[in-house]
Amino acid sequence: MPTFQTVARSSLAYTAFFWIIGILFATIFFTKEYNTGTIKLSVAYGTKRTILYYTKAITILVVSLITYLIFVATFFVIEIIQSGYIPTASEVINLLGWALACGTVLLALESISIFLCVVIQNTGIVTGICCLYVFSGASVYLMLWSDMETVSIPLKFFVYGNPMYYWMNFSSCRTMGIIEHLPFYFIGCISLLIVGGLIMIRKEIK
Repeated sequence: MPTFQTVARSSLAYTAFFWIIGILFATIFFTKEYNTGTIKLSVAYGTKRTILYYTKAITILVVSLITYLIFVATFFVIEIIQSGYIPTASEVINLLGWALACGTVLLALESISIFLCVVIQNTGIVTGICCLYVFSGASVYLMLWSDMETVSIPLKFFVYGNPMYYWMNFSSCRTMGIIEHLPFYFIGCISLLIVGGLIMIRKEIK
């Protein structure tokens, strides 16, 4: 008989593909007007760059989070139908908590990609860097997870600052010793988003 954790892990595991889609969505949506030059029209009409920047960024983050939760919920329903397991209300709330935690990490990752878009302004390069960052984080964490207490500080920073560290644990229904790192990671990524806004004020729009 399947357990709730089995169903929940299966539902969250599928979201690895969503992360790549999230990176592509964030970079393409954010850079489209800059690449085509149509943003010049908005600036010419008197719209402030900071308003354009944060409007696009907030739209990306809100749409991504809502879509991500729908994505998880869809696979959760599919898993319930396939397994025949009927979750309780408290179990559904637990899954929602894990999904929100993963969604928060996704938003932080997209904040990094938006910052890179401001600095580099090349969709392909930004997407490549973000994908390399994600997959290298997963590889390093898998090699070090059993010895995290003894690894060097730079490696710890790399692992704790990588989204896959959180996704792999939350998708395995583990939060003990993990959740306390999440606020620092999220605040750091949002800080990059703010720095990106400051850079955009001074950046020439071509």
